[in-house]
Amino acid sequence: MLYDTQAAAMVGLQQQFIASARLDNLLSCFLAIKALLASDDSHASVLVCNDHEEVGSVSSAGARAPFCKRCWSA
Repeated sequence: MLYDTQAAAMVGLQQQFIASARLDNLLSCFLAIKALLASDDSHASVLVCNDHEEVGSVSSAGARAPFCKRCWSA
């Protein structure tokens, strides 16, 4: 398996942005988990964090995998 090993970096005119591989995926999953944990128990809640999160990904761990078939067939 190959993956990006480049270190994260501060970028922008004033070094105000963080650039890093997989940062968007990790951040969105982290924030979704925090929101789920902070929610009340007034209704059922489910969070799915796919390995291949792109809509249309048909891999076994993707957003259109059989595991979530009901999610994307509605």
